[in-house]
Amino acid sequence: MLIIERLDTPHVLRAFLPLGSRLPMHASSTGIAYLSAAEDEIVDDYLAAPLEALTPQTVVDPAQLRAMIAETRARGYSINEQGLSTGITSIGVPLLGPGGVAAGSISISGPSSRIVPAKYQEYGEAAAGTAREISQALGAFSAKRY
Repeated sequence: MLIIERLDTPHVLRAFLPLGSRLPMHASSTGIAYLSAAEDEIVDDYLAAPLEALTPQTVVDPAQLRAMIAETRARGYSINEQGLSTGITSIGVPLLGPGGVAAGSISISGPSSRIVPAKYQEYGEAAAGTAREISQALGAFSAKRY
């Protein structure tokens, strides 16, 4: 995943990745969200390669990742608890392009002290609403995904 845009929070304690940063899909909520919207062949190809653990919580087992992707598909958003950076949790949603093809993803991220399980659904639904608007602008909309 490549970060091409970022909206920052006014909170002093926040998640920060510079524009242009590249993130491994298995370690980020945006990557898991993207994979949840991708064709199975893309998922298979990605999971066939060695997967690096960036933190002690990074999931690198392909079977566990497949389960996370399936949960994301069913729920509509991914949850990444400290898989990319220790102390940071994020919620991700895929963006769809023409034909409903995976075109990218967006996320809400921040300190794990603020992004807590009680907020996951609220943030997931908010991110899904934004993703729906962006996907519509890209020329795709699938009511099943949102």
